[in-house]
Amino acid sequence: MNKILKRAVLIVIIIIMVFGSINMFLDAKNEKEEEQKIDANKVAARKDYEIVRENNKYTLKSNKLKDKNLKKAFYDDKNVYLYYSGEENSTLLKYNIKSGKVVVLYEESVDIHGKIKEIGSNYRLGNKLLDSKFNEITDYPEISNEAVLLPNLENILLSTESGLIVKNVKDGNENLVLENTETDRYKTYDAKTDGKYLLAIKESKEKKSIVVLDHNYKLINTIEYKENTNYSILGDKPYLLESTLNNDKTSYIIYDAKDISVIYNSKDQDNYTQYIFEDTKTVCNDKKGNLVLFDYISKETRTLINKEKEDLNVQNFLMSSDDYSLVLTLEEDDMSFYLFYL
Repeated sequence: MNKILKRAVLIVIIIIMVFGSINMFLDAKNEKEEEQKIDANKVAARKDYEIVRENNKYTLKSNKLKDKNLKKAFYDDKNVYLYYSGEENSTLLKYNIKSGKVVVLYEESVDIHGKIKEIGSNYRLGNKLLDSKFNEITDYPEISNEAVLLPNLENILLSTESGLIVKNVKDGNENLVLENTETDRYKTYDAKTDGKYLLAIKESKEKKSIVVLDHNYKLINTIEYKENTNYSILGDKPYLLESTLNNDKTSYIIYDAKDISVIYNSKDQDNYTQYIFEDTKTVCNDKKGNLVLFDYISKETRTLINKEKEDLNVQNFLMSSDDYSLVLTLEEDDMSFYLFYL
C-alpha cells in the first residue's frame, strides 16, 4: 500500500513539473512572438529611451520627452506602460520588467492624445480604444460627454427625457433601464472600470442623491449627494468612496454601499494625508511624510518609501492581479516609477 502511495505521489510531482515546464515554455514563446511583432521603426525608436534601475526605483533616460509630462502609468504584472503627454501629442512606452527592454508603442501621436480612461480590460487614450496590451481596437465613438461607455464597448449609458437608457452604438437599439417619474429624474454619473457597478444621480425637488446600481441596473442603495464632492466605486463588495473638498483640504469617507455603514473616515485618522485609492487599499503619507500602503479593511500598513528631503505625493499606483506587487509614480518626478514586491 505504501509503495502504491509513493508511486502516486511521484507521478503527481512529475505531472506538476511537466506542466510547469510547458507553461514556462509557452510564456517565453509568447514574449518572443510579441517581440517579433514590433516593427522596425519601433525597434529603432526605442534606442532613444532607456530605463535604469536602482533598487525599487526605475528612471527613464531620454531627450525626447522634454516637452511632455508623465500623465499615467499602467501595469499588467509583466510590463509597465508610461503615458507621456504634451500640448499637442502623446507618447506611450512599454517597459518589460524581466528583459529590461523599452518598446515605443506610440511616439508623438495625435491619435492617443487627450482623455485617459480605463474601461473594463481596455483603455481610452485620446480618440482611440486600446486593448489590455495597448493594441488598437477601434476609434472612440462619437458620444456626448455625459454618456458612459460600458466595458463591452458596444453599449453606452446616457440620460434622456424618459430616464437612463442603454444604447447600442452600432445599431442604435435602446433599452430604458431607469425611468424618470413626476418627482424624480436620473442622470449618468460614473461606472466602475469593470462595469460591475454604476453610479447615477437622482434629482428631486427636495434633494439630490447618488444612486448605486449593479450591472443589471438594479438599485443597491442611495446616499445624499454633497456639494464639492466626488463619488466612485471601490472593490467588489462594493464600497462607495466619497471625496469632499473643503478649504483646500480633501476628506474621505468609505461606505459599504449595501447598507451605507461607514467603513473608513479620514477625519477619524490623523495619521495619514494625501490619499490615493485603489480597491481596498490606499497609498498615503504618514505623519513623517513617508509613503505608506494602507489597507482600510484589514488596517495593515507597510512603508514603501522613507521621506528624504522633498515631499512625496503619489500620482497613481497600481496593484498586480494577485496583489503581490505594486507600481507607483510620484507627482514630483516625471521620469521615474517605483516597483515593490509585497
